[in-house]
Amino acid sequence: MDQAEMSLQTIWDAVQLMKAEMTAHLDLRISTVQTSLTNIQGSLSSLCEQISELEHRVSSNEDNVDDLLKRVQTLEKENANLKDRVDDAENRSRSHNLSFIGVPEKSEGGDVVAFMGQLIPLLLGTDQLSVVPAIEMAHRSPTSTSGSRSRPRPILVRFLRLQDKVNSLRLARVKKKV
Repeated sequence: MDQAEMSLQTIWDAVQLMKAEMTAHLDLRISTVQTSLTNIQGSLSSLCEQISELEHRVSSNEDNVDDLLKRVQTLEKENANLKDRVDDAENRSRSHNLSFIGVPEKSEGGDVVAFMGQLIPLLLGTDQLSVVPAIEMAHRSPTSTSGSRSRPRPILVRFLRLQDKVNSLRLARVKKKV
């Protein structure tokens, strides 16, 4: 072989060696990139699953919130209805009550019901009352009894029958000053 062929062969071998080294180097780099890409794909897949789960949970929570809002609206309506019914019941309950003012403190003794049972016919006149009004309950108004108070506390009387209260009021108006 002559020198030119040898020199060509050397160049060729050098090129082949360089090609092999570059291929090995590129294969190593590509392998690293491929591993990283596989890891990224796995992470992306995991994130997609988590996002899907979160979307499902958000949707479920939105449905729950809608249901709860409907329940709150229903309960608010029921509450308003019950409040109206309680107000009506309280008003009907108070319809049997009368307040007596100006009765001196401690004049009723221990039994306010018995005292008022005697005082009402006395004030209205026993001849005017066909029946002595039945008193269900009586008590002093629960305000303080401080020494500086000049007026006595009112006595609240609850009549058993509404008609007894109405008759007592009618007789008091006729008598004018009771």
